[in-house]
Amino acid sequence: MMKRLEKMAAKITLSEVPTAVLFFGLAVIVTSIMGQVLGDVQDTQTVNTAESNITQEGLDGTTNLANNYSLIGTIIGLVIVVGVLISGFSGMLRR
Repeated sequence: MMKRLEKMAAKITLSEVPTAVLFFGLAVIVTSIMGQVLGDVQDTQTVNTAESNITQEGLDGTTNLANNYSLIGTIIGLVIVVGVLISGFSGMLRR
């Protein structure tokens, strides 16, 4: 069991944290811009046309994605904490 934990700890390093946080932040920014653009496009379209319906589906998808960002952020945070704990405990147990 300890070997398995050590292998998991080796895969999760603190050097990867900035990259994960950067990509997560970038995804939030892109989604926000995408929602703004789709909203602006829909404002110029006639209601209940194919174009308007397609744009609304895009907005719905963007909203669904954005609604899950808090969960994704929590998971990233938990992975970081678990990685740090496993690394710390495996280092203590080797002594």
